[in-house]
Amino acid sequence: MLATARDLADDQTTARQLMKYAESLSRRDLPTEMWFIEDAVRHNDIPTALHHYDIALRGSESAHSTLFSVLNGAIAQPEVTDALAQSLTARPMWADAFLQQAVQHAPDLSGLTRLLVELGRYGFPLPPTTTAVASARLVGAHRYEDAWQIYQAGHQDADRSGLRDPAFSKVNALGAPFEWALIQTNDFSAQPGGGGRLAYTALTGAGGVVARQLLMLPPQQEFTLSGRSFDTQGRPTTRLRITCSDGRQIGEITIPSGDRFSGSFTAPSECRAQWLEILVDGGDSPAGAAGEIGELHLAPGRPHFLQTTRTGHS
Repeated sequence: MLATARDLADDQTTARQLMKYAESLSRRDLPTEMWFIEDAVRHNDIPTALHHYDIALRGSESAHSTLFSVLNGAIAQPEVTDALAQSLTARPMWADAFLQQAVQHAPDLSGLTRLLVELGRYGFPLPPTTTAVASARLVGAHRYEDAWQIYQAGHQDADRSGLRDPAFSKVNALGAPFEWALIQTNDFSAQPGGGGRLAYTALTGAGGVVARQLLMLPPQQEFTLSGRSFDTQGRPTTRLRITCSDGRQIGEITIPSGDRFSGSFTAPSECRAQWLEILVDGGDSPAGAAGEIGELHLAPGRPHFLQTTRTGHS
């Protein structure tokens, strides 16, 4: 109270001395730390402001919501983002909680991208949920390059120009657009079947997209997608569909029942990202249909038109 009075009297030197004494008595007093934060901001001293943010966040869990909201707004400023990234590399106890809120609520998507990319460069272990939610949010805003940068910040070995996880070994439930996401309904569903395959089922007359992944293939370059289907019940109609991020279809491969397949496609010049979707149809069998797809391979080359090649039944 004495320090606040001296501050209001424009005697900041005495106010700062009294605040330091108050902090020495208790580092858990939130008004004291908020004064230091405001004082540092007045002097454009970002490291000192973040130091007192750290103290306040460690000492008062109830203050997380308010302080996180302020930090979320501040990451629109590159100098704040860079300093915050360095502070987070020390892994303060509030780091993961802050990132969880930032990826959902930070208003400036450029600042959010910069923060997560910087953390990746510093070797900060970004939680999979963080990169999944953030990249999905950027994809929803049609910022595909930023979304990829965020995903790559948490997955340094990710292949931009290919199909990730062709063996369906890391199917996620987090909604990461650059990984296989499975769509489950009461009428059709899919799950990893082992042996590098995706197993799916569909009721009679039912069907739709059971799995999808966002690709970042270079436009105006031919790619061939190949694989193999394995029927276990009925003769399901299975297709691979490739669409641009704006919804235009650029290729479709109808997969022969229980056979190998391949088809080629080319993304138009303005097609910044592409969705690869696996669609199934239960057909008219009373028991529905079930099968597996595997041995997927995506590689540059082949003509730009689609074709299906039969190589004999398994």
